[in-house]
Amino acid sequence: MQLNEDQEVFLSKALLTMRIIAGALINGVVVFFAIAVFVLRPQVNNDPPLIAYIALGVGCLAVVMSFAIPNLIMASTKKSLLKGKQINLPDNYQGATNVGFLGPLVGMYQTKLIISMAILEGAAFFNLIAYIIEGQRMSLIMTGVLVAIMATKFPTRGGLENWLADEAKSIDELWKLSK
Repeated sequence: MQLNEDQEVFLSKALLTMRIIAGALINGVVVFFAIAVFVLRPQVNNDPPLIAYIALGVGCLAVVMSFAIPNLIMASTKKSLLKGKQINLPDNYQGATNVGFLGPLVGMYQTKLIISMAILEGAAFFNLIAYIIEGQRMSLIMTGVLVAIMATKFPTRGGLENWLADEAKSIDELWKLSK
């Protein structure tokens, strides 16, 4: 994908913003993980680990939902783009000029990233709370799995460019079909 100078600057700023957001979401879970393990040190009790099992189920569901929900939202946004509706960009992107199609697509990617990672973050926090309450190691393992999945979603320049190229092609094909 060939980008002009304004688009390059815009993409770099957007990628930095996304990396800060993704890093903060991951870091929050990692810090809480350290507090739960090293500061609080919960004791395993003999009661059935009901909360841990529920948290484990929520974690599994969150993995599925972290892929499904953002894609559903993106499908709706694509339909709006095809109908010619204006997609409002976040405030920090408003100063960009001459970015064309790139603006709405980057906004879509950022929205998808935040929603996906927030779903995983919530499930990770729930598993850490379950660990604090019941002291079950399975809650820590699920938290580790969720953080690892969050890390795979960390935005890279190549990943963003590939996604943008695929989405631009997809929207172009849908646009041709709708005419």
